[in-house]
Amino acid sequence: MDLKQYFYRLTPPERDSFARRAGTTARYIQCHLLTQRKIPRPALMRKLVSASGNAVTLDDLLRHFYKTRPADLGPARRRPASV
Repeated sequence: MDLKQYFYRLTPPERDSFARRAGTTARYIQCHLLTQRKIPRPALMRKLVSASGNAVTLDDLLRHFYKTRPADLGPARRRPASV
């Protein structure tokens, strides 16, 4: 489920509880994460997944912040050796 959709389905007290379980605040989530002003570090992404009871998956978060899925990134490319 999309992070924004999940968050706005919660009541204000549930938002506070969700944020607390993730180690942040509802205000931080609303101001910075939902608006994509900041991209959380992997540790916070894992905490958001856990705090949502896996309703929001890591794949959902990657789509939200990067507008893509891990499989869409394709294989890693090697840089050509510099001369």
